[in-house]
Amino acid sequence: MFAVGKAAGADSIPALTGALASTNSELRQRTADLLAGIGPEVKGAVPSLKQRLADPEPRVVAMAAIALFKIDGQAHGAGHDRRPERRVA
Repeated sequence: MFAVGKAAGADSIPALTGALASTNSELRQRTADLLAGIGPEVKGAVPSLKQRLADPEPRVVAMAAIALFKIDGQAHGAGHDRRPERRVA
């Protein structure tokens, strides 16, 4: 998948954003990692990556935040913490 995404760049955004919506958390995490590796060329994936910041799987959230930073150079927080005493409103 990495070779395909890297080679296709912006043309691969629809397929990769579809994978970000998968029910398989490992696929969502690996897709975010792939997008991070491609970088700014896949800015069209930013909205889908932002949605993953609320993913129930912490590894997906972390990789989505990394991908967002590598794509647009801005830090994006997850906006929540699963520990009740640490939740952000």
